Amino acid sequence: MRLSLLFIFALLLPASVQSAVVTVLDKDLPNEEAIQTGRCAVSLSGVIEAGDTEKLIAVIQEPHQYQEHGATVCLEGPGGSLKEAVRIARAIAERSVITIVPEGGTCLSACAVAFMGGTIVLVEPDPKLQKGPQNARYLHKSATLGFHAPALQIEAGRYSEKAVESAFVAATSALADIQNKLGIYLRGDSVMKFPYSLLGVMLNFHGNDFVYVDSVERAGAWGIGVIGAKHVTAEEENMLNLCVALGRWSQDLPSYDAQYLDDDWEGWLEFWRTRDASIQWIKRVKDGHWTVEGVLGLTCEIEQDAKGRVLTKTFYYGREAAKREFDSWVLRKPSTRLSDL
Repeated sequence: MRLSLLFIFALLLPASVQSAVVTVLDKDLPNEEAIQTGRCAVSLSGVIEAGDTEKLIAVIQEPHQYQEHGATVCLEGPGGSLKEAVRIARAIAERSVITIVPEGGTCLSACAVAFMGGTIVLVEPDPKLQKGPQNARYLHKSATLGFHAPALQIEAGRYSEKAVESAFVAATSALADIQNKLGIYLRGDSVMKFPYSLLGVMLNFHGNDFVYVDSVERAGAWGIGVIGAKHVTAEEENMLNLCVALGRWSQDLPSYDAQYLDDDWEGWLEFWRTRDASIQWIKRVKDGHWTVEGVLGLTCEIEQDAKGRVLTKTFYYGREAAKREFDSWVLRKPSTRLSDL
């Protein structure tokens, strides 16, 4: 009897391609250049199978082989073993590895789960400035990243009670691995590797249907950077909207309704334009640096630095809820598709 927990795409591929390949591309590639261009020091491509974690570790953990903060790994593939993908994600996170889906690339199912392990730990000379682990997974605006529920396959005609029960146990075990091993976990610090909202929504997609990371809202909410987007200059009139979006994301409550996002954006923009002039919702602290106060219990500190990066802090009723950095694409309307950035 053949029982397996594989994603549908992997099950449909011929045996000749049923294996992930790990390749060293450019071990001297600077991390910053990799993030800006979507190139990588190492690639992992193909269907993920048991044993692929060890293959990747053997390449990325060689001492002094890569940049100071670890390797960059490009991932592409149609899926594979979910349990092995969780192992890869943990191995990546523990070794401070940046993950990228490159220009035109496709990373689905188990590949997407492995991608979520991307992490960087920046070591500062002054311990007081130490930031701790940060998510470091990047998607090129032309690439495809999709998640869905694990699919079970039981050989036709073998639908015994034991077979169905075993398949069910395998499925729930794999989902538990995502929640327990990729939830809030990493080196004793709290960093969300796999947001609960993503886990919840992906369970509604099955077979060849996927929930794609294809908008500013989804990338922002799920801690995924975007490569290849055009520069956007921060404008005061958009600060209120960005603060509202940051509030959703800090609570892991993204919206999946593009029309709602458009209406919400226009509503807050109109509110800002017609507000009582005596109410200072937005305060320009200095050029490129704003404080937004009094919106649904939110306070946001937003700064665009000289490199165009958008540095944010979000507070709820005076307590810090999140501190995140983005490239300037985050200033676009949340419903904007990544391919249009």
